[in-house]
Amino acid sequence: MSSNSFQSHCRPAKGLTIVMFGQIGVGKSTTGNTVLGRPAFWSCVSSKAVTRMCQMESAARDGENLTVVDTPGLGDARSQAEVMREVQRCLLRAPGGPVVFLVVVQSGRFTQDEQRTVRWIQSAFGPQAAHYTMALFTRADDLRAEGRSVDQVIGADPAMQDFIRECCGGYHVLDNRDSDPSQVVELLQKINSLVQRNGGNDGARFLREESPGGNALRDVVLTGCFITALTALLVALSKFK
Repeated sequence: MSSNSFQSHCRPAKGLTIVMFGQIGVGKSTTGNTVLGRPAFWSCVSSKAVTRMCQMESAARDGENLTVVDTPGLGDARSQAEVMREVQRCLLRAPGGPVVFLVVVQSGRFTQDEQRTVRWIQSAFGPQAAHYTMALFTRADDLRAEGRSVDQVIGADPAMQDFIRECCGGYHVLDNRDSDPSQVVELLQKINSLVQRNGGNDGARFLREESPGGNALRDVVLTGCFITALTALLVALSKFK
């Protein structure tokens, strides 16, 4: 299991693809493990980025084929354009089916960076991406230890309320230290309701012409495929010499 290189092991059957964004240290990799129900992503408590490149992992859970894309922290030194290109490469290799974007936020550590992340998603994948974006709050147990809840924190912070409104899919609270599977079931129910409410998407809509960088990325991928095919052909022809 490597978190330092793009991975896409076996190509699963068509299902739901979840792309996770967020700042460094908010718990994206741990959240991906919780959603998939297995240790697919490397994670540790750190102020530095653990995930260096996009990693895509899949699993079947409760009868649903799930693909989760873990992305580098947007607070990392890497350019946002580079992250966008990697995510779009993942989407091109995803198994098909609807795509949902999760903005992972550590409970009690909300900053303007989270709002910028939502706007960046819309800028990178088109305005329609907002309808498939949901906020996911982690480490709710820390707030409970202080006698507070995520709902109370949101209610007392106008900036967070604006952030939630920009995440048209609303929000969910996930405690990665809690092994109760019902919290993941509830998350998937919210995600599926979000997809149905907005008429669904096939993922490819975020790679079409109206998505910034969609054409450029597709040209890169098609060029790579052409070069690979040409190389294979030349190798095959060389055997007949």
